[in-house]
Parts: sequence; structure tokens; C-alpha cells
Amino acid sequence: MPELPDNCYTFSVAELAEIKETYQLLLADKHAHNRQFKKRERHFQWNLVVLLVSFVLSLSLCWLTIRLLGFVFGMLAQGMDLRSISSTLARYPTTILIIMSGPLVMLLVIIEFVWIKHKKDLDRYLFNQFPTSAVRYNHTPYLKTFHIQQMIKLPDYLIIWPVAKERQIIPTPDQVSCWIIRKADQPAIYNKLSTTYYNNLLKNPKASRWVDYWLIDGTKKDN
Repeated sequence: MPELPDNCYTFSVAELAEIKETYQLLLADKHAHNRQFKKRERHFQWNLVVLLVSFVLSLSLCWLTIRLLGFVFGMLAQGMDLRSISSTLARYPTTILIIMSGPLVMLLVIIEFVWIKHKKDLDRYLFNQFPTSAVRYNHTPYLKTFHIQQMIKLPDYLIIWPVAKERQIIPTPDQVSCWIIRKADQPAIYNKLSTTYYNNLLKNPKASRWVDYWLIDGTKKDN
């Protein structure tokens, strides 16, 4: 790693460990006491229950699909030609379509389950990507508009998680997924980014519902 002492803010392994510990305690506190966190948890748990029911129904459809295929192969084994089999099945087009949709429904349910599970545990997923090796951030970042997955506001630090495809906005020569701003180094950016993000969340009806989740603020107490 080349030395860039004059152009970067450096976060040592020890400092990152202290930040991560504070970060972890903040997440635990929010999950235990913040109403939006609890409401969001229940929201996604309900979604997962609905998906589980859908998965069970799709299993039934898959079982019927196997039975249908067994029926077709059985008729073929008895010497019936495909035209006769098609004619027989054509009498029940809707039923056949519903039965054959079973595997597709199961695939869609699995994909939806993975997506919802990821959204439900986004804060923990991002926390696990927090850097543990020394990181450097440039003094003069090029600030342009970018999308944020989540922002963590600690009393002395601001942790910004840009969406994966916009991580190049992070002003660092190192391979990291988040931008850490030390308040003592960049108080203006620390205040501007957190305030702007908070105001933008409030303007968005969908985002404002979970504003405490998208901007996890450790500088204020929950009501």
C-alpha cells in the first residue's frame, strides 16, 4: 500500500475496531428500542410468512405437475400417440396451465424470499462489510449526487453506504464499501450529508416511513 500521508485521512485498525463496536451497540439499541425498527421487523416477518405459505402452495402445484407428467408418460407407455394425449389434455386447459405453473411459481417465491430477507437484514449485512484493515480517504472528495443504502450517524463519525453500483463515489484508493467521515476532520461534510439525506428521506413518502432505519442516528435518543 503506497503511502499518501499528505492527501488522506487514515483510519487505523484500532480506530476502526472502536467505531465498529460503537456501531454494533447502536444497532442493538435501535432494534431493542426504536419503534420504526420494530414495526419494520414485523412488516418483513409478515411478508416472509406470506411467502412461506406461497411456497407450500407451489410445492403442491409441483407435486401435481409430477403427477401430470407421470400420467402423460403412462399413456405413452400404453401406446397412445401424442395427438390423442394432447386432445385429452386440451379439455382442461386452465387446470393444466395452473398445474404446470408450479415450478415457475416456486422459483419466483424463492427469489422473492431471498430479496425480502436481504432487505429485512440490510443493516446487519452492511455492518458485516465494515472494514477491519486500515483505510484512507482523500481530503478533498468530489461530491456529486449519489444514492445511499444506509447512513450511520455516530457522535464522532458518519458512515455512508452507497448503493453497490455507485461505490466509486467513495473518495478512497482502497477497496471498501463504505465512506467513513471523521467529524473532527470534516465537520461541514459530516453535518451537510446527514442533514441533506434526512431531509430527502422526509420528502419521499415511502422512505419517510422508515427514516430512522435509513439514517440510523446515534446522536439522539429514541422517543
